Amino acid sequence: MAHTRDKALIERIALFRHGLIARLLPKDLTPAQRASELQRIASQQHTIPGTTRQRVAESTVRQWLRAYEQGGFDAFTLRRSITGVPSSG
Repeated sequence: MAHTRDKALIERIALFRHGLIARLLPKDLTPAQRASELQRIASQQHTIPGTTRQRVAESTVRQWLRAYEQGGFDAFTLRRSITGVPSSG
C-alpha cells in the first residue's frame, strides 16, 4: 500500500513540476519573456504535492527545466529527481 501511495505522490509531483515549466517551453518566447515568466512562477504561491511549502525558487524551476530538456517527463518520475536521493533500483 505504501508503494502505491509513493508512486501516486511521485506522479503528482511530476505533474506539478511539468505544469510549472510548461509555461517556459514555448520556443517563441524571447529571453526577456522567459525571464519574466520565471519570476512570475517564483513569486506565486503554489499548492505543492507532498509538502507544506508554497513557493518554488527560480533556481529550482531552472533545474526542473534542464532536467526536462535532458530527459523529458520521465526525468520528473525518477525517485532521485523527486527526493534528491539516489534510487535503490
